[in-house]
Amino acid sequence: MMTEIELDGVRFLINGRPTYEGVTYRGRSVEGLLFNSRMVQAIFDDENPETAVHWTGRWDPDRNTDEFCAALPEYRRRGLLAVTVGLQGGGSIYTPEIYDHYLNLAYEPDGALKPAYFERLGRVLQAADAAGMVVIVNYFYWKQAARLESGAVIDETGAPTKEKSVASADVTRNTGRVGRQTAAGV
Repeated sequence: MMTEIELDGVRFLINGRPTYEGVTYRGRSVEGLLFNSRMVQAIFDDENPETAVHWTGRWDPDRNTDEFCAALPEYRRRGLLAVTVGLQGGGSIYTPEIYDHYLNLAYEPDGALKPAYFERLGRVLQAADAAGMVVIVNYFYWKQAARLESGAVIDETGAPTKEKSVASADVTRNTGRVGRQTAAGV
């Protein structure tokens, strides 16, 4: 069964049922809310060999994604219904010699999509779907988006992904610097 998410007014439904049905916390209902964990590094890669060694010695983006996917059933078993992953990750090590130089780009400078990132994203979406979870996809991280050739690339980049049939994805574009967010269902 494919995991489906929908809105009923202001409540989230997964597979036609309200999230956290009947659950309260400190006397307040959490039914219909969508708690998620920001795990933006799930498809992370560092294309800069000088900074990649800081992650795990010998960096392997596929191992990183596989380990993340393997953990999803346990997250779901413990009540987590959604995760946020990022096509450009997020900040991991905030020291200038690393933070200012790592390269985690799902796009070429002209905005063309890199197949390896989208293959890893597809694996995450399939694993989340199998676990009955929702994936929120963040297209851009400001530190990496600044490496694209122009802001116009950011406006155009999401279109090819919308045409794909992707299970359980709520796609969020976030340019970060200007705080603009728009959501598009996939």
